[in-house]
Amino acid sequence: MRLDLLKRFVFSSPKKQINLLKNYWAYFIGSPRVGGLPSRLMIEPANFCNLKCPTCPVGNGAIKKAKGAMSLENFQKIIDEAGDYLYHLTLWNWGEPFLNRELARMIKCARQKNIYAVTSTNGHFLDEKSCADLIDCGLNELIIALDGLSQETLSQYRVGADFKKIVQGIKNLVELKKAKASRYPIIQLQFIAMKHNQPEIGKLEEFGRSLGVDKAVLKTFGSQLDMGRLKEFEPTEKQFSRYARQAKRKKSCRNIYLGMNINYDGTAVPCCYDPLESQALGNVFASSVKEVWQGKKFENFRQAVIKSKNAVSICANCDYNAKIRKNIYNRA
Repeated sequence: MRLDLLKRFVFSSPKKQINLLKNYWAYFIGSPRVGGLPSRLMIEPANFCNLKCPTCPVGNGAIKKAKGAMSLENFQKIIDEAGDYLYHLTLWNWGEPFLNRELARMIKCARQKNIYAVTSTNGHFLDEKSCADLIDCGLNELIIALDGLSQETLSQYRVGADFKKIVQGIKNLVELKKAKASRYPIIQLQFIAMKHNQPEIGKLEEFGRSLGVDKAVLKTFGSQLDMGRLKEFEPTEKQFSRYARQAKRKKSCRNIYLGMNINYDGTAVPCCYDPLESQALGNVFASSVKEVWQGKKFENFRQAVIKSKNAVSICANCDYNAKIRKNIYNRA
């Protein structure tokens, strides 16, 4: 267990600790039933975006459901039901989180329950007010996706992106953190390695340090739905490709015992590898987090995964264990 996660466990409430142990126990004994509530959640603030990334199911239009954003009231319902048990909250799934105007209030709501909150952005909405809101709401960590160190490189995948605007937004947040003498949010610059940006990987550390971000992270490219375009973007250097790595597939999946995803309209799915909601587990707004988490649909899904991952559509080609996330540097 990473040191930061261990610290979070040790200094958390007994209720959170017992709940986490219940979830791990169900995983270790191979039971499809869980006795607790989720220890972590991924919640989708909005399912639309300002960019058109070609293999993203939002950018290429593969997700056909109505566009929308979660209301603060509905978000509060989730936190009221599960907040006392949650260690970690990821505020994104499909779409740009900053397009939900209630994002900062959502984060503040979660932080009041001592939940570690992380969100991600394509970096186009970091004006001075947004930066101030991020610091004041208590956000723990912000991931800024920047897959190119020039406009030309960035826009080959992040279609519609404005390199100068993103860089200025990062500077805004770094400068305001200094002015407020705030450690948080930790600013992580995330660079997804692709064929066209490989030559810039070696420059990432210098670039990140020049901006003053806390972390620079290299991540491998993944394509869940549009595998036909994989070769177009997959790096030619094997060290930067998750698909060139032979990762050992585990019989079961720890993630479905620790948390789930809740999309903006309340639809719950097992994880982010189900963008089309083919394995929808129920709706937490129509029922509750507990009813969905301990419900028959999720129990049946866990049982199916235990029996054979290859027989479960979203698990058959799961590359989660082959992901590579490399810290180029970390001074957080």
